[in-house]
Amino acid sequence: MPDCPAVTHVFFDLDHTLWDFDRNAADTLRALHTAYDFGRWFPADAFVTTYTHINHQAWERFHRGLITQTELRGSRFADTFRALGADPARVPVGFGETFIAECSGRAATLPHAHTVLAGLMRRGYRLHIVTNGFRDSQHRKLAASGLAGFFGEVVTTDCAGCAKPDPRIFHHALERTGATPAASWMVGDSLAADARGALAAGWAAGVWFNPAREARPATEPVTHDIADLRELLKLL
Repeated sequence: MPDCPAVTHVFFDLDHTLWDFDRNAADTLRALHTAYDFGRWFPADAFVTTYTHINHQAWERFHRGLITQTELRGSRFADTFRALGADPARVPVGFGETFIAECSGRAATLPHAHTVLAGLMRRGYRLHIVTNGFRDSQHRKLAASGLAGFFGEVVTTDCAGCAKPDPRIFHHALERTGATPAASWMVGDSLAADARGALAAGWAAGVWFNPAREARPATEPVTHDIADLRELLKLL
């Protein structure tokens, strides 16, 4: 194991890094498609594919500060229905909240998440979450997936009052945990929000979790680029 004596705190993003958002969302969407008889208007696979695309776009806008939490949560299904050629007025009242409640109770995690977190804890690292998700759903995800016990602090967008890559959420995380920038690593699937954001806030390392092995410019200021969470056990 490499000698990393200065590192004491490792912060993780949650969705797409530890908790398998795409799988859990797809399973939930298919179940709700059946329960609400959406097959009258569009097939289940199209519902999943279209929502996934629209949701990713909405989160990008949220990360850039272009829409609010309310707008993010309120527009995704209306936009999905519209894109599928269905009347957005047909979205059932409260459907967005139903989806969040159902989805956040699902347990699928990314490969090796539990093993890696347990290994880091055994080595004495203090683990935390910094997520652009919201407190209610993120805590349900952690509990349902069995991940909650690994983490000391869970820093969410609504508790910090800002979202990654805003440096303020990283400073807030340090205040909550008592960590220092030089002792902190950030691990997440978003190059801009996680890796670049942490480095811009002065943290020791920004680790891009990149299972798709996407190419990045050689000048991109990322400390490490990993395709498998187990690589963290070689780095720390």
